[in-house]
Amino acid sequence: MGELTVRNEAADAMDVNNFVTQDIIQIVKDSQLLVSYVVHEGEIEIDEEALSVLVKSKYLIEENKWTLDAEILFWKTYDRVMSQIKPVTIESIKSNISIDDKKAKSFIRNGKARSAKAVTWYRFLAVLAMASLLLTQIYWVIGTNLTQQIGSIFDEREAVRIKREKIVYLKEQGNADDLKTDPEISEFNVAYKVLDQKLDSNYELLCGWNRIWQKIMFKDQFVGKVTDYVESKYDRKMTALKESKKDSDGATSNYQKKIDEEENMHQLNIARNRLFLSEFSAEYVLIALQIYLLPLLYGFLGAVTFVLRTLSVEIRNLTYTRDSEIKYRLRLSLGALAGMAIGWFFKPEDVNFVSSLSPFAIAFLAGYNVDVLFSIMDKMIEKINNWINSPAKKSNENKMGGGPQQPVNAESEASKKIL
Repeated sequence: MGELTVRNEAADAMDVNNFVTQDIIQIVKDSQLLVSYVVHEGEIEIDEEALSVLVKSKYLIEENKWTLDAEILFWKTYDRVMSQIKPVTIESIKSNISIDDKKAKSFIRNGKARSAKAVTWYRFLAVLAMASLLLTQIYWVIGTNLTQQIGSIFDEREAVRIKREKIVYLKEQGNADDLKTDPEISEFNVAYKVLDQKLDSNYELLCGWNRIWQKIMFKDQFVGKVTDYVESKYDRKMTALKESKKDSDGATSNYQKKIDEEENMHQLNIARNRLFLSEFSAEYVLIALQIYLLPLLYGFLGAVTFVLRTLSVEIRNLTYTRDSEIKYRLRLSLGALAGMAIGWFFKPEDVNFVSSLSPFAIAFLAGYNVDVLFSIMDKMIEKINNWINSPAKKSNENKMGGGPQQPVNAESEASKKIL
């Protein structure tokens, strides 16, 4: 009789083990985290009966006493408690505790939790975005000032040169004694030399500024070559001067002087081409920065700011999950795209050193709240569709109705009925 009882108990234990699935075992383990959360937070109160059911379920499985009635009661209690703690879920609780804490079935937040790792990662992205934006903004401001100063100094120097040549011409016509010691001409000479030195200094700085993006693009510094036509014209002229120098018996100094003047003029053309190449390329790079890269960085920084703010709220409310991570990554991409889209609505001349804050600030706000930008875009598309479809709709109505209907005369209708 005793052996039969032992066999029956063993068979019941096997039936219980077959009845309890791994899903039920996992849910029961999760319920213990749920109890730890409720006790730890202290803001949510559950009745003693529900607490007893959740705690006893663990021991029923360990002692192989799990029954159908116990499972039904557990599911009802588990569902009721989960509805009380919404929007917190088991997944969000797991995301805010460390791996070791999960094994220990305790509710303690520390740096090993998935949410803490997310904070570290997005904090790093925020610092990286701010550093990249700051360096790019400084680079853009320096390049803008250099190109503006070079243009203004070059124009001012040309104006001084023209005035000096005009005064020299007038004094030569007036038979001036010594033009080198003339105070007015000396004053223009000094002003021209100062402007020339300023231009050389700014040009050297601009070459260094261009060198940064040239290294990034794997480009060499500009040589300033002249066109093939100018080069061939220079070669022909130099060849003719050298041949004339050989054929002449005397006065070779005049020919040498002309040769030196042509060489100096050729080198001046090369230097001027190098200056214009540096200035024009810098302007193109500045346009690319202010239309594409800077708005993109501002939009990305706005998106990172939104993510950090939302992440702190979700961690505080214990609602951070793996789905939040996917949502945040998409938010970063949309924020950068929204910021770059803002740059499409502004012309390069609308953005300068003084008023550059406005469009870039809009790009930051668009990255922070992409929903506003896309809702505006949806409304614009809806209005365009309505505008396109309205003429076609009116034409279809006219075709179907045969034009506007004429009002019916009541007296004529009545006379027809009498007849």
